Amino acid sequence: MDEEWKSRKAEIFEVQERNLRRAEREEHEKATAIIRDGIARLRDAGIEPHPLRALPYKGSRPVKTTHVGWYLKSDRPVGIDTDGNYYILSAPGDLLTRLKGATLEPKSAPLIVGRGGRDGEWFEIDKLLELRLREPVAPARRVKE
Repeated sequence: MDEEWKSRKAEIFEVQERNLRRAEREEHEKATAIIRDGIARLRDAGIEPHPLRALPYKGSRPVKTTHVGWYLKSDRPVGIDTDGNYYILSAPGDLLTRLKGATLEPKSAPLIVGRGGRDGEWFEIDKLLELRLREPVAPARRVKE
């Protein structure tokens, strides 16, 4: 009975894991479609992309990245690039990163930005893009090279 229960429990966890991954994939696909539509609307409104800067883990001066796009929130912790990729704009603030720039990997785009965050502030991605159409976020101050 004990081995049978362990086997059944493992099977249940596998099914839950597959369902969770499928739900995350579906959410990402829906959010990415909304982001791409938002990018088209930003461009149509004449809101041009600009270099994205990452906020260092420590310190306050932004760090350059290789990405060009738009910030989603006014305090610039997240952004999207011109291809519709979603980024959490956070990077080490060490000397090498400051000199070379931060290499950021795109994250799975959420339908709810900020869900589960410490500050409790969250936004639906479509509402956030609508807000950026009305109130674009200015580029971060230039990083001295």
